[in-house]
Amino acid sequence: MPMFDTSLVYEKRNQVLPFFIAIIMSIAFSAIILKFEIVSIAMLFIICFSIFFFLSPKISFLFILLIRPLLDVYWNSPMLGFKNPLYLVGGLAVIFLMIFIVKEKFQFRNIPYANLVLLFLASQMFSFLIVVVTLPDARLGALDNLLRIFNAYLMFLALPFIFSTRKDIERLINILLLANVIPLGIIYYTWYSGDMGIFTDYFHGGKIDEPGALMEYRGVMRLSGIWQGTFNVAFYCLQIIFVGILKLRYLKNVLWRLGLLGYIALSIPPLFQTYLRAGWIMAFAGLGLWFILRKKIWYLFILLLGVIVLFWFSETARGRFADEVAFITGEGAFERIGSGRGTQWLQYIDVYLYDFSFIEKLFGKIGAAGRPENQIIYLLINSGIFGLCSYLILMVGITKGLWKSFKRSIGVFDRDIALLALVLHIAFIFAWIGGTPLLWINAQWVLCSLIGIVLYQNRFILHPPHKLLQRTE
Repeated sequence: MPMFDTSLVYEKRNQVLPFFIAIIMSIAFSAIILKFEIVSIAMLFIICFSIFFFLSPKISFLFILLIRPLLDVYWNSPMLGFKNPLYLVGGLAVIFLMIFIVKEKFQFRNIPYANLVLLFLASQMFSFLIVVVTLPDARLGALDNLLRIFNAYLMFLALPFIFSTRKDIERLINILLLANVIPLGIIYYTWYSGDMGIFTDYFHGGKIDEPGALMEYRGVMRLSGIWQGTFNVAFYCLQIIFVGILKLRYLKNVLWRLGLLGYIALSIPPLFQTYLRAGWIMAFAGLGLWFILRKKIWYLFILLLGVIVLFWFSETARGRFADEVAFITGEGAFERIGSGRGTQWLQYIDVYLYDFSFIEKLFGKIGAAGRPENQIIYLLINSGIFGLCSYLILMVGITKGLWKSFKRSIGVFDRDIALLALVLHIAFIFAWIGGTPLLWINAQWVLCSLIGIVLYQNRFILHPPHKLLQRTE
């Protein structure tokens, strides 16, 4: 009889191995990205993603979610006729997702509210076809918007069948945390180092008159790192915070818990330094909702106290909301809110009311009429009243489904994942006011994947089999 059970050793090894491989691959791709030309990177990515997909779709999508933040570095690097390689990545993802959906014989029909997703995607496709026929010069812009939206919701329809067990979902959560380790390191390096060093070739920000990659806007130095804008930095930090809080509940080792707490804490200063109002509001609304639903009253009190102290002592933070406060108090004009977005919104509404034909008012002009910094107005302009209504109905359905999943789930882990998806979903709704999160692909991949997984895992709660039987009798 053996002195100890070797099966425990193998079990531990199997638990650690995926993370070891993920870290090694992330480091390898970082080195490659910083050394080689963009075409080489793109070709290597396509080869790896394709091989992984046909060997294991699960590994393939863990891989793409792991390295996506690093590929975002190339947002301003034209390649093979594309504006940047992310177009190639998005197109490849759409192709493989559709292959998987067909291969799985359209099982997505079992996901609650999948019919509403299809209705929304149909509205986008119809708008795209109208632009292709009537405005040939705007076809590329229309295709860009269409692919962004399809990327997100094909993840919703496919990933529930790739990550279908608790172990699969745990691996996904771990990858979402690991994916931001190196980006967070790059953020701090470019923030505190007066010299861009090895990242110089990839820096596309604005003025640098203080240490780090900061863009000057209205006298505020906002952290953008080496990415396209402040939202990338903010989203990486938000992902660490929300996913990290979930993961904390399942770490028993004290050192691992302290390490993860440190990781979460390190993500807060860069999030603040972005001075991205949407990012701040998403963090506050998401954490506030999380603490309320978890009945963590003291945590909620600390959060509120922290926000009050922050705005009390930071004149710059208060200045980011000066136009909004002035409008609410009657001392400022609507046009000035959102750093002048009010003017933009009014202009787009005028275009919709007076310049659009009847058909365009119904179905919009996707990619051919601009991108208003407000999701409701964006959908009205780009998808018409049909696209806007289909999206709002979808959002109501998803909110209802996530709420029921959280309230009625029996298992602790199921409730926690449902809560994570619900909190992120509500946080992104707050971002509608001053942005178009529907087009933030790196964020939508994560959000739509989690929502689809949660709704599918709770399909029998949302649509009990006995009710389905009653309908057929």
